[in-house]
Parts: sequence; C-alpha cells; structure tokens
Amino acid sequence: MKFILSSLLLFSLLLGLCLFSAAYVSHAVEETELLLTDAMALQQQDRYADAAAMTHWAADRWNSHQAYFGTVLRHDEVDDVIREFSRLESYADTQDTEEYLSNCAALLATLKHIREMEWPYLYNLL
Repeated sequence: MKFILSSLLLFSLLLGLCLFSAAYVSHAVEETELLLTDAMALQQQDRYADAAAMTHWAADRWNSHQAYFGTVLRHDEVDDVIREFSRLESYADTQDTEEYLSNCAALLATLKHIREMEWPYLYNLL
C-alpha cells in the first residue's frame, strides 16, 4: 500500500510540474506574441521607430526566459526563434516594411506552434 501511495504522490508531483511548465511557457510565449502583434500594427501605420522599439522589447522579453526555455523546449525551436528575432530586428531597424511583416508573421507562427506543443492535445500525442 505504501508503494502505491508513494507512486501516486510522485506521479501527482510530476504531473503538477509538467502542467506548471506548460502554463509558464504558454504565458511567456503569448506575451511575446502580443508584443509582436502590436509591433506589426505600428509598422503598418509607418511608425517605424515605435515598431522597432516594440520588436526589441519583444526580443528582450523572449531572451529573459532563455534559461528556462533552454531547459524545457527543444533546442532547435529556441534557436529558430533567436534567429528569426535577429532577422526581424534588422528589418525593423532598416524600416523594410514588406520584409518585416513577412518575417514577423513567420515568427508568430513559430511562437504559436511552440505554445500549442506544450499542451497535451490529441494531435500532439499521436
């Protein structure tokens, strides 16, 4: 009986940690997505300096979670986001609206994918 109880306790602890991790990653990624969406709107309004500042802020927010993301996410996903942010920041600084919007949309799709992969949806399990 002790083994069953200790197994259930360990299972509950691990499940709780997994759910906490998924919620933390989901919240952090969603925060970055919202900043990038705002930056896209600013870029479309030809407010280039504000869009660049918002893009840099979004990159800083992503990087502030870098240590945790490196622990719980696949490294190729984290590296892709870092690479895409670098490219996006350069387009924001040069005020290249078409390339900026295109790369921002691609980065948003990557972030959405990361956020969705953290939760146990049926298509993630199969």
